[in-house]
Amino acid sequence: IDEALDLAYEAQRIAPDDVAANDRYHKLLALAGKNDRLMSHSRRYLGLLLQKGLGDEALTLYRAMQERDAAYAPEQPVQLLRLAEAARKRRDFPQALSLVKGFDKRFPRHAEIPSVYLFAARVLCENLHQDASACQILGVLLARYPDHPARVEAQQLLTVLDKLAGAAVTG
Repeated sequence: IDEALDLAYEAQRIAPDDVAANDRYHKLLALAGKNDRLMSHSRRYLGLLLQKGLGDEALTLYRAMQERDAAYAPEQPVQLLRLAEAARKRRDFPQALSLVKGFDKRFPRHAEIPSVYLFAARVLCENLHQDASACQILGVLLARYPDHPARVEAQQLLTVLDKLAGAAVTG
């Protein structure tokens, strides 16, 4: 296993953008019980999977690493939003929301906070039918980030939700 691990390490080092090489190395690290190296490599591998648009595979990797270590987190905070988007595509709405829950508190002043708010509001209203919660989040987004590009979509969504609430009251 050590020799295979050395070969796999070298292959992913030479071709850091090769998903297959990184996957082989990751699996061998797990087989060899090299937990520290596995955790370290998994963060880079997770970033690669997200960069390549392989959100489903990234989410599977993230879940596996979370099972090994509950404190496991991606290298970059924005990767949490990408993982949440993958969870939403899988129709795992609770996980999608849990991935971004508290993002603004954990990463204050992060540039992606408005996008996270918009994402959470969309999941709440479009997938979980929790329009009141979505409206609260959209209100916070509009109040705190009036100049952010996400403001336009947030305002449109809030307008639609207001109309739906008005129709429900009169209907």
